Amino acid sequence: MAAMPKQEEPAIYFFTGASAEKDNQIEEFPIVTLAFIDQSKNDYVSITGTANLSDDRAKIEELWSPMMKSWWDGPNDADLRLIRFVPEDAEAWDSPHDVVSTIKMAAAAVGLGKPDMGDSGKVRMSNY
Repeated sequence: MAAMPKQEEPAIYFFTGASAEKDNQIEEFPIVTLAFIDQSKNDYVSITGTANLSDDRAKIEELWSPMMKSWWDGPNDADLRLIRFVPEDAEAWDSPHDVVSTIKMAAAAVGLGKPDMGDSGKVRMSNY
């Protein structure tokens, strides 16, 4: 799934199929967590918020891209739906490279101090 953030709303959208399992899961458990990683930098972001399903054809048309033709016939495909995710909390980690992390953890394991595993920060998105 490709995330399509819309800062002005604020929301993150995903295309999904009406017949996908996500429908029932989101209806039953609307509080969800998204996780993103940049493997080249070892950076992580975790965002918690509320998700809901939408059949908003105008929004689907707005977000449609030719890349979606791999899964759906077009923006009017009857199976095409949106997941709308509204973020509430986010946490980010800026971690050192895997080899560096492994060395730091190994040094800590043999009593050479606690490992510095990078910076992290938390954000409450209550203004939305």
